[in-house]
Amino acid sequence: MGENSKYNSGPIFELIKRFDKIDLEERFSHLEAHMFLKLLLRNNSLGWKEWFKYPNSRLESDVGTRSKNLITARQKLIDSGIIDYKKGTTRNAGSYSLLSKLQSIEPTKESNQESNLESKKEGNKGNINKTKPKTKPKQLLLTEVVESTLSPPENEYFKIALSFHQLIRNNLHKHNLSTTHVDKAKYKNWVDPIRLLIENDGKTKHEIREVWKLLEINNFYQKIVQKTEKLRMKMKSTDQLWFDAMLYELRNGNKKRTNNGHSSNNEQSKLETRKIAKQAMQDAG
Repeated sequence: MGENSKYNSGPIFELIKRFDKIDLEERFSHLEAHMFLKLLLRNNSLGWKEWFKYPNSRLESDVGTRSKNLITARQKLIDSGIIDYKKGTTRNAGSYSLLSKLQSIEPTKESNQESNLESKKEGNKGNINKTKPKTKPKQLLLTEVVESTLSPPENEYFKIALSFHQLIRNNLHKHNLSTTHVDKAKYKNWVDPIRLLIENDGKTKHEIREVWKLLEINNFYQKIVQKTEKLRMKMKSTDQLWFDAMLYELRNGNKKRTNNGHSSNNEQSKLETRKIAKQAMQDAG
């Protein structure tokens, strides 16, 4: 009696509480709930054994169902992480386990680990301590991050940053400049400036593509812009962003090619371009 009283309140309360929690998601049928109750009472009457036998014929009679329905209900309880089950033989009844599902009791090797949903959701402390924490994307190198692991709009910012990263690396290599800092580019340091350009500065993706295009063809900016952070930096001589200066220069150059001989417009464009270029060279120096 003393041994039984040791378990009577603890496991029953914990097992029912756990069943009720999982039921919120699984929505167990009347038969599945009835079967769990019978297993609970059976194990309680045996003094709470780790594994206990319950013949199918007896269980079918106790819950008032047929063999096929019993098997289906049992599998649902197994898949939901409520019970473990070891199939019996014609002479030996199958064995059930309820206690292996409690965090306070170590599961046996025979336990059905795949069906242990509770341990997957909540985990036990031992497993948490042994698990090596995953590296957050912002701590990784830009080239180590996998796009599919990012959620919108972060994956869009990542693709833009990666495009600039590849272009900048090619530009530096073209001008025989060091690419060490580019090869060691951190995700956060290269993606955040793109995100801020769009979210804080109100730049559009079309405008960013235009600046990328200028960086692809302009030798001067190829040497100056060695990271995406440069695009958001302000020029020393003015309050203008490098991004805005580059955007203006690209668009101004396009106007010159489409003015078709309008000398006054061309002359004004040249003056503006020279002014921007002069400011840029001063800042670069």
